Amino acid sequence: MSTPEPFRPHVGVHLILIEGDKVLLLLRANTGFADGLWSVPGGCLDAGETLPEGAAREAREELGIDINPADLDFAGVCHHADPDGQARIGVFFATSRWGGEPVNAEPSKCDKIEWFPLDDLPGDVVSYIRAGLGAYQRGDAFSLDGWQRRETPARDMNLYRPYFDLVSAGRKSVEVRVLYSNLRDLAAGQRILFRCDGDECLTKVVRVAVYDSFEELLDTEGPERVNPDSSREQQLANIRRIYGPEKEALGVLAIEIERVQP
Repeated sequence: MSTPEPFRPHVGVHLILIEGDKVLLLLRANTGFADGLWSVPGGCLDAGETLPEGAAREAREELGIDINPADLDFAGVCHHADPDGQARIGVFFATSRWGGEPVNAEPSKCDKIEWFPLDDLPGDVVSYIRAGLGAYQRGDAFSLDGWQRRETPARDMNLYRPYFDLVSAGRKSVEVRVLYSNLRDLAAGQRILFRCDGDECLTKVVRVAVYDSFEELLDTEGPERVNPDSSREQQLANIRRIYGPEKEALGVLAIEIERVQP
């Protein structure tokens, strides 16, 4: 009987830089992984370095700041299964002590850096990074991300081009549907793969809410979250051109979504 080769996962180091009640995020670009999404500073652990040393090195490379590895507090581990089928280990460290002013030191890999309140992060954060930050806020040393997503196929949904482009750009955070029987079991944590003319955009369901009418949905959720480029009245007219009164009577779904890396 042969012995299976031990699995050696990729190890990443990630920095939670705290200033007051805010955390520093970077908008990824041109890396081939999670481009267009926000993340904390970090990257692959190099051979021969300790985890804190790797985190301090990433701070120098990405932000131009100096951190003493001894000033890094362990903030948790996230075991995440990414959409490419690979399982990875992300080790998080937190600190509010560093030398220098953080700048975008790698503009070829990062569009910009920005401080965000820990309790009000943008919607388009890399999935496992959001899980790691959530665990840090709760004081949990360990978190999982993506394992349910890996096992459960994404639901396919078609979108008209204007709405697809808004979702793809991270500008549309609420999708409107009616309560067909095949959507009754839709729940937070599931994935939706939106399609339009051969293009695809993978999203995760954050929340599902049911309303009696489209007016109630728009007034509660906010029309700008459904379509930031259209007025409430115009959106209501457009929605009712798609769904007649008999469809609206089934119940109205507000599906809060966030993009995930392809």
